[in-house]
Amino acid sequence: MKPLYFIFTTAIFTASLAAADAGPLRPMAPSKGPHPTTEQLLNLSKPQWITFQDNQETQTIYFNGLLPFSCALKNVYYGLNGEEPKTRFPLPECNKEKAISINSEKDTLFLSKKPGEVTSVKVMVEYADGKKTPVLTYTPCAKAKSKGVCGQLVK
Repeated sequence: MKPLYFIFTTAIFTASLAAADAGPLRPMAPSKGPHPTTEQLLNLSKPQWITFQDNQETQTIYFNGLLPFSCALKNVYYGLNGEEPKTRFPLPECNKEKAISINSEKDTLFLSKKPGEVTSVKVMVEYADGKKTPVLTYTPCAKAKSKGVCGQLVK
């Protein structure tokens, strides 16, 4: 144990000397690069907006990739099996104090259908500032690839 203690103590002492030579500690300057906006974060997470889960009793379509961003969204519209996205998905109420606030007992988190009933979901998102995304299409993952919750953005 003594050699390890000696190496550790020597490393700390050496680091302390190097810091003393560098002068007093200064706070780090804030990043000058742009911080990502919620819209940018949503754009990065587009492949995960919609996911599917099939079991013997139901097919569940989750909107979990969008729900945490309810304060940044005005509306989410969807259409099933090739239909245009005209049906509004109810978003959780925006809670500015607790931005990612989902109440699983009160909020709608998913759609339930018969197993295999839905082959695609078209989605259009309207941001709080009124900007709209293009229509995006999601399909369930191939059963051979996925046994859990999965969805794929196809366009």
